[in-house]
Amino acid sequence: MLVLLLSRNYQISLTHCLLQTYCLYSYGTVEFTILAVMAYDRYVAICHPLHYHVHMIMDKLYCSGDPLMKLACSDTSVQQTVGLVSLFVSPGSQVIMILFSYVVTLNYE
Repeated sequence: MLVLLLSRNYQISLTHCLLQTYCLYSYGTVEFTILAVMAYDRYVAICHPLHYHVHMIMDKLYCSGDPLMKLACSDTSVQQTVGLVSLFVSPGSQVIMILFSYVVTLNYE
């Protein structure tokens, strides 16, 4: 889809249009769901502080990769290296962009 931005042809196929719409609505749904869960978490923490751990039973929200890696019968060093690199690269680029925007904003005259 990025290739379409660089080309002189500004037409998009129906498949790409539907994919873009799906991604947009999925992102919005996930974003508002996270905001709703955060709002409920804060509500319980503030209004019912002594019952917080009773109301918020969320021990595991994700599948931990380490126990799955230990069950593998083959060498998993490549997967572990890729996971470690992506752990630093993914948020690293976002942190760099945030710091860059702050530096440019603070140095703006």
